Amino acid sequence: MQTFDAVLFDLDGTLIDSAPGIFDSFEFTLAQYEMTVPQERLRRFLGPPLRESFAKLLPPDEIERAVGIYRCLLYTSDAADDLLCVDLGGRRNIKKKTEKKKKSQ
Repeated sequence: MQTFDAVLFDLDGTLIDSAPGIFDSFEFTLAQYEMTVPQERLRRFLGPPLRESFAKLLPPDEIERAVGIYRCLLYTSDAADDLLCVDLGGRRNIKKKTEKKKKSQ
């Protein structure tokens, strides 16, 4: 009998439907740029890398900021490497961790 040290599951889109959270995150992020995109159009962004998707909608110098906003909302934590998300009254405010570190030093 074969034994395994680990078992991996493909959660996203297989065991759970992550599309609603992804759509919400895209919609929130794009709203920061005063943009609205119908969900039918957002559907094509399920799967490809975030930077590739945002590159189709935003200027190149806004892509990293958009990725940070998206990740902060989707994961509601320090998911983006250099961003800290804080929920104030239902709105996400983003502050650079580096700014926070500088103030504490």
